[in-house]
Amino acid sequence: MYEKILRRMRDCVRSGDYVATMHALQEMVDDGLTASDIRRIVLTGRVRERQKDRTTDESKYVIDGHTCDGRAGTSWASWEGRGVS
Repeated sequence: MYEKILRRMRDCVRSGDYVATMHALQEMVDDGLTASDIRRIVLTGRVRERQKDRTTDESKYVIDGHTCDGRAGTSWASWEGRGVS
């Protein structure tokens, strides 16, 4: 259902055309994940659902996948048209 957007997100991750926000970095630390784990989740996972941010009205995608060491993990990615944050 979200294959096109996921393909574009993966292209951005592969090329390094994304930004990790301060909020994302803090959540990553709180969840015991690394930047490599998040990249792996995006590159190998599947979009579970799309959500709308109530403040900014931008789309966020919930991606379920696996971390570098094989643990189940979830990442939230917002799409701003040119990259993933």
